[in-house]
Amino acid sequence: MIIRSFRAYFLVFVTLLLISCGGGSTVTSVTLSSDPADVPVGGRTTLTAEATNSVTGDALGEKVTFTIRHNESGSHLDVVNDRLDANNQARAIFHAGSKSGTDIVEASFASGARATTTIKVGDGVVIGDIRLEAFSQSGGGVSQAWRIRATVTDTRGFPAPGINVLFSTNNGDLGLTGVTTNSAGIAETILTLADSTQGARVWATAGGISVSTSVGPRN
Repeated sequence: MIIRSFRAYFLVFVTLLLISCGGGSTVTSVTLSSDPADVPVGGRTTLTAEATNSVTGDALGEKVTFTIRHNESGSHLDVVNDRLDANNQARAIFHAGSKSGTDIVEASFASGARATTTIKVGDGVVIGDIRLEAFSQSGGGVSQAWRIRATVTDTRGFPAPGINVLFSTNNGDLGLTGVTTNSAGIAETILTLADSTQGARVWATAGGISVSTSVGPRN
């Protein structure tokens, strides 16, 4: 009994010691990803830092510092949230500069845990906007099938062909989840709702831009 109590107090002591040495941070390992990892000049991508281990097992609210460690393109960051959320994640938006090159971004904690990701910046279309629309395929009746259309334009408002658009939804099945835009900058997929009486939300993501729209139900 005494030995068990000693072990419990010892574990508490070690935990407090590690926290104090880490400036209040309990995170011991972290990953950093960029989606996408290749962006055009002037483009952007979303960075996600995720704490994969911590001393206490609960890192909610801990502060993450995003830093550009190597900057060839002239990039900058906009931090979305620098505190870990319920999924142990924090995010930032990477804005590529006006030159091609390789940039390296780091996510770090006061505990010393850190990770980096490499982003390739090159020539290509810079996406300015995505317009997302949904069209019922029922012909006027209750619809379970919807045509989802994403129209992608560049920063000048012209159609952006050859752009990979990722579709996702919270209800139903998508015929295609990854579609490349045609010469008119359009990418389409078919959503089949699991239940025609319930609606869904559909997202389209490309070049670091994500938009969504509500779909159904419709009589």
